[in-house]
Amino acid sequence: MRFGIIGGGFGYECHFKALKNIKGVEIVGIADSGSGNLLSKLSNPEIYLNSVEALIKSKPNIITIATPPRNHFNLISKVAQSNIHIVCEKPFCFSSTQGQNANSLVQELNLSNCINFQYRFEPGIQFLKSKLNDQSIDMIESVEVIWLTSGRSDPNSLWTWRNDKEQGGGVINAFLIHIIDLIQWLFNSEINEVVKSTNKIIIPYRKDYDSNNKPVTAEDFAEVNFILKNNILASSKVSNCNKNSIGMRITINGNEEKLIFEHKPPFRACDQSVFIEKENKKISLFNASSIIPAAYEDTRTFSLRELYKKFILSVQGYNQKDLPTFERGYQVKKLIEKFNNYG
Repeated sequence: MRFGIIGGGFGYECHFKALKNIKGVEIVGIADSGSGNLLSKLSNPEIYLNSVEALIKSKPNIITIATPPRNHFNLISKVAQSNIHIVCEKPFCFSSTQGQNANSLVQELNLSNCINFQYRFEPGIQFLKSKLNDQSIDMIESVEVIWLTSGRSDPNSLWTWRNDKEQGGGVINAFLIHIIDLIQWLFNSEINEVVKSTNKIIIPYRKDYDSNNKPVTAEDFAEVNFILKNNILASSKVSNCNKNSIGMRITINGNEEKLIFEHKPPFRACDQSVFIEKENKKISLFNASSIIPAAYEDTRTFSLRELYKKFILSVQGYNQKDLPTFERGYQVKKLIEKFNNYG
């Protein structure tokens, strides 16, 4: 299977590295904005291409779009009209309208498509899903997701597009969007009602590369509570500017016990686990080190590899029901807009 990648940041750091570990995959080209910064990272610089058009001419079967969301729709249009299957980074497009139009386009052209909600494929999340499917916890009342990291807590960290609301930045689009996808997928239930939605900017200014102060317009903290159609209450809290990095914790509250997924810093396989808390006792059920090889320092690369393996099968005509499609990306984007407009 021939792959192309658009995006020299996350596109190289995660997508390129995940694809390199899949048997039968050939990466025929990777393009960035044309700056050439990517060249210094590549051990095989011959695959570097300085335009999307050049990448399309290399005739890949699949192209991954890993750019800021404001570029998604234009790139999807170019790639789809060249009859190439597409994997797109989240958040999907700049608006739900663009997402809906992109989904209509790939459906019309009968192209396989996928949004990178790769956390579905973290081994601990997969185990959590299996326990829910088996109804291992009775009378679920609520779910709480806390995802707090300190990656951007230093005010001296430079300003990037992720600090700009107009470019699709902020932790709602970076973190909360994964949580919305996960909760709906885990419980096989859509969101019915939003009961709380707040966000704020913790660090209001950051220096750019020229040492100029630039205002931060995208939130770096958000809290959203909602109710699923099956009446389960859900609460979520996210930030990348927390003083202490806690990581991600999903707590499913049953009548007499709690089923908990936890991934702590530094986010290795051994830091990812699932356990039950009952009567003040902690019972370990799963640790991701039993699944993820030690060579994976970042478990996101492993989960992204698993997503790609399923997507390749879908391109080959095999049904992969758990793959998040453009339709899911559009639906989640629409919900995010609802949260932003709440109240």
